[in-house]
Amino acid sequence: MKKLIAALLGMACGAALLKARGLREATQRERRLAEIEAFHVQDQAAAQSKDVPTLRGLWTDDCVLLPPGRLPIVGKEAVWAYLQEQYEELEGVEILEYRQEFQEVMLAGDWAFEWGVFKGAARPAGEDVQYTRAKLFRVLRRHPSGIWKVARSIWHDDPEDLDYE
Repeated sequence: MKKLIAALLGMACGAALLKARGLREATQRERRLAEIEAFHVQDQAAAQSKDVPTLRGLWTDDCVLLPPGRLPIVGKEAVWAYLQEQYEELEGVEILEYRQEFQEVMLAGDWAFEWGVFKGAARPAGEDVQYTRAKLFRVLRRHPSGIWKVARSIWHDDPEDLDYE
């Protein structure tokens, strides 16, 4: 009888530990998804306001950017130069909208994989509003401080007649 009671107690304790572990993992997942959402807000705000120094801080030192129609851009300094070049081309252009809509974020430890769509609108001085859309895939890496940064990014511009609605 004592063995049966010990076995039942052991199973109950084991079940409680598994439940606690599951709750802890769920809480950690929720915390990390909230950290990534905060990253998205910061990224979108910096992009819309053309805040290149903040954008630069959102990339890992060993990042890789794979823009359409160009060679891979490897390393933070090279990405920084590319972003500077892109924003210099936008001199005098009013950014009306910059929105990333991520459809899925998958977590794997301190890594996250996300895909979604990008939608933007801009008005060059004296011209009509121009709209852009693209598909986007990124790999993020989490630092011990809880800050997420882009480690890899690739996008592909969509044709104007492709409608996501």
